[in-house]
Amino acid sequence: MNKVIPEYRAAAERGQIEVSASPFYHPILPLLCDTDVYLRTHPDARRPRQPFRHPEDAADQLERAALCHLRLFGKRPIGLWPSEGSVSTAVVPLVARAGFQWMATDETILARTLGITLSRDGSGHLEQPEHLYAPYRVRADNASVACAFRIMFSRT
Repeated sequence: MNKVIPEYRAAAERGQIEVSASPFYHPILPLLCDTDVYLRTHPDARRPRQPFRHPEDAADQLERAALCHLRLFGKRPIGLWPSEGSVSTAVVPLVARAGFQWMATDETILARTLGITLSRDGSGHLEQPEHLYAPYRVRADNASVACAFRIMFSRT
């Protein structure tokens, strides 16, 4: 186990891999920014008695992650894999300010954002690959971050 981080660091230094980061304590960043964001996709959900809105906590989670990455790998990360793939427009400026150049989430987020359905044929192959396998840039509040979307595999 003691060799894992040094091996990843060495591979990154050789240019073989890029190591991304996740928010430090693995929080759901959009919920730290504003718990009411959940109501956009779940309008009938119960809400907390008091709304929780602390984007400064989300920013701190990103900075802590970047500093830990710097300590372990010798440089700040440029890629972010948000906890549970959770993203929102409120997160974009925080991610950019923390120095991340890209973030990743899943195809369900892309489909909802574009207002489309990503369907598969009988063999499980994506029928509209041009949507998923394309570069995207998300913008909010004069901030911009590249975004990649991963395939969701179904277990059958």
